[in-house]
Amino acid sequence: MQAIQEWDLAENLQGVLEYQTRYSKFQGVASITLHFPENFGGDTTQIHYIGLKGEATQLKRDVVATIVYELTPNPSDHKARAEGGGGLSHVE
Repeated sequence: MQAIQEWDLAENLQGVLEYQTRYSKFQGVASITLHFPENFGGDTTQIHYIGLKGEATQLKRDVVATIVYELTPNPSDHKARAEGGGGLSHVE
């Protein structure tokens, strides 16, 4: 996966640094993945806080066309694991 943006991090124990992002690259983002390939020479990496600034927009989802709710399940509609065989069989 190719990174959208990379930052050169500075060691900061006070936690007051801000890193600027390229606004145009992060419009309409629904999820974000952060990768820290190295640390500052320690055996482990500890991240205590990551804050994100920005404007929240209303979540937009596609409309689900068909919804079926079962108040009482019909066993013949469902499959269960067959005992001992590891396959699927109808529940009677």
